[in-house]
Amino acid sequence: MRLRPVEEGDLRILEDLTQDPEKAGKFARFGWFDPGRYRRRWAENGLIGEGGGTLMVMRGDEPLGFVAWRRRQTTPAAHCWSMGIALLPDARGHGYTHMERSSS
Repeated sequence: MRLRPVEEGDLRILEDLTQDPEKAGKFARFGWFDPGRYRRRWAENGLIGEGGGTLMVMRGDEPLGFVAWRRRQTTPAAHCWSMGIALLPDARGHGYTHMERSSS
């Protein structure tokens, strides 16, 4: 498993996982929104910027989905980071997102 920057050919996967009800799944479908946003952001900064980013989750050369993080202002003087993962339907339920803590 590895994470890598989004390539232009990956944009369809991001669009599917956020727009297609079958691929997003019942718990990740939040309705329709700006369908061109990933393509515009990718053209601007490759989907990695100061306030957040998106990386592809890969198993070898196979894309499994993506992870994203965003800075969220919580008060005028503080912020936190919101992080999430979206996997393609065939990648779900195989433990790919399970992380073990290091004993060191």
